[in-house]
Amino acid sequence: MNPVRITAPTDPVVTLTDLKQHLRVLHSDDDDLITAYEAAAVSWLDGYSGVLGRAILSQGWQESFPAWGCMRLALPDVSAAAVSYKDAAGTSQTVPDATLRFDGSVVIIDATGPADASDITVVYTCALPAGDLPAIVQAVKMLVAHWYVRREAVGEAVSSIPFAAEVLINHKRRRQL
Repeated sequence: MNPVRITAPTDPVVTLTDLKQHLRVLHSDDDDLITAYEAAAVSWLDGYSGVLGRAILSQGWQESFPAWGCMRLALPDVSAAAVSYKDAAGTSQTVPDATLRFDGSVVIIDATGPADASDITVVYTCALPAGDLPAIVQAVKMLVAHWYVRREAVGEAVSSIPFAAEVLINHKRRRQL
């Protein structure tokens, strides 16, 4: 089953003030447009279906698994996780935190769960490491600037993504092996 985002980030990746400074915009006439471009850039980059394949800012996700074992999560950079399941009576049970370990995107349970468990669910929090965030912030600024200046393609050969932004994005993109 695909992961489902259950908690969105509370802040924008780049504030309107920072975007306007980057764009050298002093008026408020285009605030809604600039905010929409930031949302579009983040939507294109962020999360399970984004081109990064990672969560940019801290957010909560949920995934279900059919059986116990190595549970490889769809998103990396996990900082916290909780595992629950339904027992034979259909009662929800929680795996004790002391038996959980996670390494990047893998949840390891240091005990075998009940054989009759069903609906194994992992709820987790993930975000880019702080050291990776500046490159993505810069890429979002570049995308917003690109779209702000070139509001629609009109017959000229225009790159859909600025090369410098593409380099920053590709460097932080999650690669599946």
